[in-house]
Amino acid sequence: IKMDARLGNIDVYAKPKHMTFGEFVEKHYEPHYMSRNKSADKMKCWVNYFNSIFKDKVMKSITPADIEEAVTTRTVGRKPRTRDHYLAIIRRIFNYAVELELLERSPVKMKELKVDNTRHRFLSDKEALRLLDECRLSPAKHLYPMVMFALHTGMRLGEIKSLKKESLVNGKIYLKSNHTKNSKVKIIPINEELQAFIDDYLATHEDFDFNHGCRLAYNNAVKRAGIEDFRFHDLRHTFASKLKAQNVNDSVIQQLMGLETPSMVQRY
Repeated sequence: IKMDARLGNIDVYAKPKHMTFGEFVEKHYEPHYMSRNKSADKMKCWVNYFNSIFKDKVMKSITPADIEEAVTTRTVGRKPRTRDHYLAIIRRIFNYAVELELLERSPVKMKELKVDNTRHRFLSDKEALRLLDECRLSPAKHLYPMVMFALHTGMRLGEIKSLKKESLVNGKIYLKSNHTKNSKVKIIPINEELQAFIDDYLATHEDFDFNHGCRLAYNNAVKRAGIEDFRFHDLRHTFASKLKAQNVNDSVIQQLMGLETPSMVQRY
């Protein structure tokens, strides 16, 4: 079609000149990105915000100033990382429009702040024991097993929630690609302490049932344990720090945790 256009056989090839932002999101962006993204619900919230502003506006008429006003209005007074999330979404939308040749260039000119949000928080052995004791006493019976898996495997919360009995094979946890953040199969060895816990757990349960919300129960357990500023994801930091303290090679830590690059190991 492009060659026919260059040769003059056709004037233009079929692409709308006046597509609105709302039409583009509905017809192109959402089917392409949202249907296969693990964070679709969160992304939908961000996309809907921009859609509420630009829905009826022609894509080509949206200016860098419009983008800056929309991002700034939404994120004023909030963390720099939040601003970067909104900016990344709107940039991705317009870059995809350029990729489809519906636009010649993207109007997104703002730069990310790229603030260092590295966490340096992990538990000491005594803190870990106090936290486990409080989780065991929690009314939320799924909390203690979930924290056990997080401390002994470094798994992400979403990965733990996906666990089933069939995930355990020959002393290892096998996570399918649709349950991992980077969409790659992940294999995690099970240490003796966790294996003993799993054996006891499955003796009284038919399968793992961890697909529950645990934020409130976890935060209450952390508070009762006398631990400050400690999120569930920080259990993953604790796992990495324990491995490093035992002189485990960085490449091994990277593989166990399913990290994309060696630099990510240093973040943990």
